[in-house]
Amino acid sequence: MSTLAQVSQAMQSVLTSAANAVGRTSGFTQRLSKLSAALFAQIVTFSWWDNPDASYDELVPYAKVRGLDITAQALAERFTPAAATCLQSLLGTAVQQVIETQPSSLALLKRFVGVVVQDSTVLSLPAALAPLWPGGSNAAHSTVAGLKVQLRYSLSDGALSHLDLQPARMSDQTAPMQSELLAPGTLRLADLGYFDLKLMAREAAQGSYWLTRWKVGVSVCQPGQPALDLARYLRAQRAAQIDLPIELGRDERIACRLIAVRVPEHIKAQRRRRLTHEAKRKAQAVSPARWALAGWTLLLSNVPADQLSLSEALVLARLRWQIELLFKTWKDLGHLDQSRSAQPYRILCEVYAKLLIAVFQHWVILTVVWCIPERSMRQLAQRIRKHVITLAATLTNPAQHVQALTELQRALTNGARVNKRRASPSAFQLLEQLEAT
Repeated sequence: MSTLAQVSQAMQSVLTSAANAVGRTSGFTQRLSKLSAALFAQIVTFSWWDNPDASYDELVPYAKVRGLDITAQALAERFTPAAATCLQSLLGTAVQQVIETQPSSLALLKRFVGVVVQDSTVLSLPAALAPLWPGGSNAAHSTVAGLKVQLRYSLSDGALSHLDLQPARMSDQTAPMQSELLAPGTLRLADLGYFDLKLMAREAAQGSYWLTRWKVGVSVCQPGQPALDLARYLRAQRAAQIDLPIELGRDERIACRLIAVRVPEHIKAQRRRRLTHEAKRKAQAVSPARWALAGWTLLLSNVPADQLSLSEALVLARLRWQIELLFKTWKDLGHLDQSRSAQPYRILCEVYAKLLIAVFQHWVILTVVWCIPERSMRQLAQRIRKHVITLAATLTNPAQHVQALTELQRALTNGARVNKRRASPSAFQLLEQLEAT
């Protein structure tokens, strides 16, 4: 079966048989109705894919495309708790689908069994949904009700291996993917929210790798030595780049590397302004150590130096932002965090449907240009949107649907690439430069 046929079959399965099955278990389908769970899922998915701000009136034409004559009022009445549960279950079904694709050809990524990034984003919800999705408060986000989207994303083959939903008040440490060890030889890139010495020790013991920033307060020791005063140690160094074998953690003593790179003065100044702002917000003083360390980028990794050089580690660390760009595309173009409605369960249905759209959109991108490093997710998403009506109209005809995807593939193959920059090279440019050396 071709990859396009896989995508077509997966999309049809999720929006037809799987939708009707979860329609019954969720309570959305309680009796025979012309608006089945499958039709409801198709209407909201294709309507908001085509126009993320579509009103009830603008959902009706998509119902007619699927052969259903229904009024906007009747459709509005179906946005219930059961409808939200139905779409949430359908999202879980979609994430479990496996779409085969051609892995990245970049030598640095091929050096590992896989390279994955993980991160989360918080979506605010109406206060009425707090019993279902209680909010929380941190330095970046505060909400009475909110949903946290946890995502693990492979840079090697594009797979979305985890897309999990949690209450916004939950910490990243409790993400389901935190308890799932990666296969030996796989490299994980994650922010400090996922920093867990016990997990890192388990991963190192089983042969998987990590690359992360150093977390303030975590003990760093040279092998067989007491804890190192990092600020004092770096102050005494003349080199701009340091790659030091260390043991991490006071009790864990994980063998790894400390990679320290001195940053330009303007970057150091930016970091110190942020530290000052945060300290004022918390009514605390900035510690002398954090003030001094603002002049350095500090990375930790258990990948051996003969497998990953210092310069390669710096490029890989930048790739963690690819998941931020993915979230940004979902929000800016898909309006994942926006709704024109004030009705709580219409908003919740919209969030689930738009996450489902994000998964479908990602499947299409995987089949077309995943192996092209300079692809622009944003431009690809814009181009895909122009073909949504055709995808909707042909959904239940397998041959026509594959043909529609084939035409979409042709439209996406040319263009939709990130422009090269001289002053501030993009991640793919840095990867290309490594390939050339």
